[in-house]
Amino acid sequence: MDQRKLLIILMFLLLICGGLALGRALLQAMAPDKVSTERHRVEVKLADIPARGFYSINYRNFKAFIGKQPKLQVFLMPFTNHADEDIDTYYLPDPGWDRPFIPCRQFQVSSQGFACTDPQLHQSWHRQARWDANGNNLGSRMPDLQQARFKVEAGVLILSPQLGSAKPRG
Repeated sequence: MDQRKLLIILMFLLLICGGLALGRALLQAMAPDKVSTERHRVEVKLADIPARGFYSINYRNFKAFIGKQPKLQVFLMPFTNHADEDIDTYYLPDPGWDRPFIPCRQFQVSSQGFACTDPQLHQSWHRQARWDANGNNLGSRMPDLQQARFKVEAGVLILSPQLGSAKPRG
């Protein structure tokens, strides 16, 4: 093998090694740091969750509804709080949770389930935007509620971005 071929092979190996090193550095830089992950971590004592109904908390850009019946579940509903108006706005999916943008300013939560009752929305939305206490849609065109990934440690339910985003239903 002449020196020119050897030089070309070494140059390609050096480029490949450099590309791998650069790729690894970029991937490590994209991972969330511990401070931001801990800032979004939420802990709820299991004793604070009612036996019937739901315990609600703000979690990132969602309202999280934590219930115990029939098993421990955490449902996520996209929402924003308009502090100047002292009103919460929930966002309904259209057609799926990847595009929640239909505003619902009156969202009811009970031990029976969830429903949008916003008088500003057409009645067809009221028929569709209803879910039972297990997060199953009671209409025909909306998806089931999103469920959050969580873990339980020492009597505490933990929600954290490290656990991943909403898990698919089914």
